[in-house]
Amino acid sequence: EMKWRDVAAWAVIVIHVLISPFTKVEESFNLQAIHDVLYHQSDLASYDHFEFPGVVPRTFLGPIVISVLSSPFVFLAQNAHFTKLASLYIVRIVLGTCIAYALSRMRRSIDKIFGSTVSGFFVILCCLQFHLFFYSSRPLPNTFALGLVLFGYSAWLNQDYVKFLMAFVPAAGIFRSELVLLAAPILLHGLFTRAISLPRMIGVGLLLSVASISTSMAIDSYFWNRMLWPEGEVFWFNTYQNKSHQWGVSPYHWYFTSALPRALTGAIPMIPVGIFLDPRTRPYLMCVMTFLGLYSLLPHKELRFIIYTIPIFNMISAVGFQRVFIHRKRNWKYSMTWYLSLMLLSLTLMTTVVATVISAYNYPGGYALRTLHTLEGNAASAHVHIDVLSAETGVSRFGEVRKDWKYSKEENVTDFSRYSHLLSEKKRMDGFEKVAEIEGFRGIMFRWPLIKLHPQIFLYKKKS
Repeated sequence: EMKWRDVAAWAVIVIHVLISPFTKVEESFNLQAIHDVLYHQSDLASYDHFEFPGVVPRTFLGPIVISVLSSPFVFLAQNAHFTKLASLYIVRIVLGTCIAYALSRMRRSIDKIFGSTVSGFFVILCCLQFHLFFYSSRPLPNTFALGLVLFGYSAWLNQDYVKFLMAFVPAAGIFRSELVLLAAPILLHGLFTRAISLPRMIGVGLLLSVASISTSMAIDSYFWNRMLWPEGEVFWFNTYQNKSHQWGVSPYHWYFTSALPRALTGAIPMIPVGIFLDPRTRPYLMCVMTFLGLYSLLPHKELRFIIYTIPIFNMISAVGFQRVFIHRKRNWKYSMTWYLSLMLLSLTLMTTVVATVISAYNYPGGYALRTLHTLEGNAASAHVHIDVLSAETGVSRFGEVRKDWKYSKEENVTDFSRYSHLLSEKKRMDGFEKVAEIEGFRGIMFRWPLIKLHPQIFLYKKKS
């Protein structure tokens, strides 16, 4: 049963898509894969990943699912003569809809266990925060895994550990192997409370592991043209070889002192209230904190790596908000606490508004290519070169809307004479005239308009 709160969550995800439709380099593989499955289908030679394979291979299972679900809407858009750019919006909204549905399943379980007021505050917190719903439509392995994790949380709340395994094992085996570190304390708690037996857990877990890895190997070996298990190679690269540190190193405490405060904002003060007033929340906190403690041992850290913990923290915080809400008229202390909690929600909303506006200016490459099509739409047989910064900040195959144009992302080019147009971060290009410049986010100012912008991508046209 869908409720207003589920629709509200979906609407916020869609708003994020509309405000920031383009994607960055870390989302590139999955987005290009979705495009290629939709538009090239069995013509593997035309797929982007053979030209730009990335550091480690990624699974095609997520892109295939989103492509299949999106294909009817893409077909309608094509017949309505929309460009491929419309398909970018479609696939991201479809992915966001999948996450919104999975979240609604968790919300229903919260409703069943803790009551409708708690589930209401849970959705309010999710909607007011920035990161959870910002990432919910972004084609990252973490996002594909998040959908399954939310189904797993629903089963965990209902103490159905077989269904929990049915969600978490594919999530870990196909998309993000570190989810084993989150599943382990949850399963140990299930064994301790005798909600599942050890033989049943091992039997179901092994069966699902074999099925998940076999499915991934069968499909991904076809698309990559060699025998492989993508997430196995990712695990080997990140953990055994420990090469992820090449993308930056953060201190052990970074998730606790930087990532979570930014992701949770006003939800944080109410977490201790929920823990203190409702003992049922304590095992949930213990499990996610164990995951965070273990995962913090890896030196390379990004907020999206722990996106799965946000719903649990929000659920516990929602219990705190609910207790303060129902007792707000009991005495002046509760009334004061309730007004403070409203201030926390307002603070969360304000930080999200600022972060959302900033995010809109973080994709100059995507806006540059769209602007080029608008300004040079009458040009026939254009040959466009896209530099590294443009490719990393929003350019994708969905943006290559002209069939009579050629688009090149060739790197280390020294002779640009064969190109008619350029997207470049360089402020001057010999033999070309500047036709536009696209601004991007540079920083925050303590005066209006608060956000500092500066030109990041320049559009060039070959001189006559």
